[in-house]
Amino acid sequence: MHAVLDSPGPTEGRTLMILVSGSTYDHTYWDSPVDGGHYSFVEAANRAGYATLNLDRLGLGLSDKPSADLTTIQDQADELHQIIQSLKSGDLSSYGFSKIVLVGHSLGSAIVQTEAGDYGDANALVLTGFRHEVNPAGAGELVSSFEPAAGQPAGYLTLENRNLFYDVGNTSPKVLAWDASHIGTTTAAELNFAFALDPARSAGITAPVLEVVGDHDLLFQTDASSLAAERAFYASSSDFQQLIVKNAGHDVTLETNAQHTFQQIFDFVHQSLASSHHDLIL
Repeated sequence: MHAVLDSPGPTEGRTLMILVSGSTYDHTYWDSPVDGGHYSFVEAANRAGYATLNLDRLGLGLSDKPSADLTTIQDQADELHQIIQSLKSGDLSSYGFSKIVLVGHSLGSAIVQTEAGDYGDANALVLTGFRHEVNPAGAGELVSSFEPAAGQPAGYLTLENRNLFYDVGNTSPKVLAWDASHIGTTTAAELNFAFALDPARSAGITAPVLEVVGDHDLLFQTDASSLAAERAFYASSSDFQQLIVKNAGHDVTLETNAQHTFQQIFDFVHQSLASSHHDLIL
């Protein structure tokens, strides 16, 4: 599995954010170079003092491409757990990170919540572009847009464009152009969102959780009643909060107000880690 580690200084005692991208996005989702890094979560996190481990999960980018049936959400969550275990006591433990925050986007959020629900080995979670109340029309349009990825193993899929993921009227044309030139793959096995939306995935999560969605996300319901109901899915979390980003679509960290969104995420992480008793010794 390919990953990029960035840190603003020595890693000993520093909090590490592990970044897991969404469907058809590799690690560049979190580190877009558009407008001098204005949309780079990695650069913003490093400026805020956090180290980042930016993953290409198996089947994406520079990572190996196994048989599609080996890339389920559960498989990816188990692989994420193995990475965390290596950071705690394995080959990567020499970095000396003090705490781990899992940051997911869309499918990546589904993987993150599954890992946290099964293993409970993260200090906090940030779930962007993910909720339990799906917008049937938008989700149906997305599912019907996938097509076999040319030159890839059987079961690998891609999209012609990803404009459905944006509030296009509030998105920089530069971002849309960059996005169109970086469309990757997903697999049919990864797209089992019935598994991801099962309340059992989140029931065991005790760490603080921040859920971040754009108010114009076409894939999920964002009305007041569905937002209020979301808390029940994280009943065991020590601190569940929601951030609704105005004038933003599904790819909430690539909209024009990205820097403001980043800061609100970092504020949540800082407060959660300062007050949390869900501490892990790595």
